[in-house]
Amino acid sequence: MLHALVTASALMLATTTAAPEPSYCWLTFGPEAKVRVFVRYDGEAISFERHDKGKATGPVERFAQLKDFKPVTIADPDGKTSYVIQAVFNIDYVEDLGRGLAVDVEVRGPIGYWQGAHIRLNEQTDKATTVAFHSGLTIGHCESAKATPDLKLEWKSHNIPPLVIGDKPAKLNTQVHNRHPSADCHVVVESTDDTGVKSRFPKDVRPVAEVEFPPAKPGGAVVRRRYVLDQVCCGSNFYAPIPVPKEAGVGMAKVTFSFPDWQGVSVAPCTVEIPVVEPQSVPK
Repeated sequence: MLHALVTASALMLATTTAAPEPSYCWLTFGPEAKVRVFVRYDGEAISFERHDKGKATGPVERFAQLKDFKPVTIADPDGKTSYVIQAVFNIDYVEDLGRGLAVDVEVRGPIGYWQGAHIRLNEQTDKATTVAFHSGLTIGHCESAKATPDLKLEWKSHNIPPLVIGDKPAKLNTQVHNRHPSADCHVVVESTDDTGVKSRFPKDVRPVAEVEFPPAKPGGAVVRRRYVLDQVCCGSNFYAPIPVPKEAGVGMAKVTFSFPDWQGVSVAPCTVEIPVVEPQSVPK
């Protein structure tokens, strides 16, 4: 799950013992975000309140302690889809970064899948972070969290290592995540179950990476290869080894990630460039 991906260097436990102020966020569901749930996290207590057209409509699920949390189901007005908040975990950020939650949501209906989110909460209701589930997906290379006092919670892409000619194939990772991640939240599609190694997707449903390698000789043809990212790990990553073909040379490889086999869900593609280098060019 997403909460298992956070490293000790990215998120550190707060050292203060004072009782935290109540903090808040909004969870929205569906492509048009019509389903809205207001979350209040007060001490160890947490509540989930439905809203419609700016008004609280109920019901409200309340838990005296986070450890007592039980799955919360929210119905979509379409009558076909529901959203189950399956797990909620506390995150305490260093110093003034405040409190946060890791939330796992199962989307049920014609299209069924899981999503995980990291959310930085706000102590002011009018500035509460809004987190969108089942909405606006795109695919790209791995994301990682970096907490800093000035930038709060900043999400940045990993630096993809270069592809080395004649070397072992590089593992190219990718995630399906919200199209517009913010500094206060990040939502990904959960590619693995609780084991961290078994895919939630059928065997024939995987993202792909289409790579255009630079030619070995100037003026030569671009070398094109297509790789199915058929391995999963760490909750939300798809990956596969990407060898450099013998026909390819030094330069920039253009990599386009897409998820064409996931029927019923629109996942926007993403294109990045990765350097292809000779072995002696790689820093020791």
